[in-house]
Amino acid sequence: MSLHIIALRKHGDVSKLDFEDGLRVAVQDRISTATSVHQIAIDLCAKDQAGLGSVHPSVDALMWVERDDGNVDLKQSELLDVAAPVGTWKVDGQHFLEHHENWIGAATPGVRILYLMASLPAQPTLRELLDDATARMIDGALTCYTVTAGPADLAAIVAFWFPRQEALDDATQNAVFERIESATWTGERPERMLTFERIVRERVERVAPETFSDEE
Repeated sequence: MSLHIIALRKHGDVSKLDFEDGLRVAVQDRISTATSVHQIAIDLCAKDQAGLGSVHPSVDALMWVERDDGNVDLKQSELLDVAAPVGTWKVDGQHFLEHHENWIGAATPGVRILYLMASLPAQPTLRELLDDATARMIDGALTCYTVTAGPADLAAIVAFWFPRQEALDDATQNAVFERIESATWTGERPERMLTFERIVRERVERVAPETFSDEE
């Protein structure tokens, strides 16, 4: 099974609500028709980045597609009606702090902070940054996704999840993000993105009813 990320940019003439509705339709269509797809999640970029920086992220959503093969369809009409795919990458994820809640078919509560890294840090190393962030976090989850295939303008994505705004505030006070922000980078600095919703759809496998023999 492989995990792919599709970066999406909303069409300029599409409203925020139409964009979100269009993504939901596209996800449902893909889950219903693509038998190799097991799960799709979408991180929607928050319009208000909550004081995390004046520069707005360059993408409006990230679609995470978990499937059996590497055939990621970017020509889906429902998707192209509302957004333009600007890149797709295959990634491997490593959990540093896990959460065990599951919200299949609904929006995930809490907030996520994503660092889209076009290059890897030179000093400290990415592993050192992740270990430091893990030690400082009181509540939440942390996963690092390393790009294994795709354009060279993305090397990794570091994803923080917090169950409540208060947990994000605690992380800020505990300098969870400080070393990432101040690290020395070999190329462009990472792009930070606050997401306000995580839409998740999972394929529901039908279980065949039990059969009984004549003796029963």
